[in-house]
Amino acid sequence: MSTPPPCYNRKTRTDCPRRAVGCRATCPEWQEYEVAHAAENAARAKAKAQEAGLYEHYHAVRKRVRKDTGHTPRNRKRKGVQ
Repeated sequence: MSTPPPCYNRKTRTDCPRRAVGCRATCPEWQEYEVAHAAENAARAKAKAQEAGLYEHYHAVRKRVRKDTGHTPRNRKRKGVQ
């Protein structure tokens, strides 16, 4: 689950009392939030890259097996059709 931003309280549905234009540059809570949010995004990107690597490996294996065995959707015979 992601860290909620400090500028808005979802339970009370109110903004931060110190909220103003440009407050992100000086707000210490916002700086902490940015660090935590960046770490969450990095973890999410790492997990996505690992998953993509697994799918890439899976498709490479399928391609190699099809090449070695000659079984492709085009030359596979269906039951009852000759």
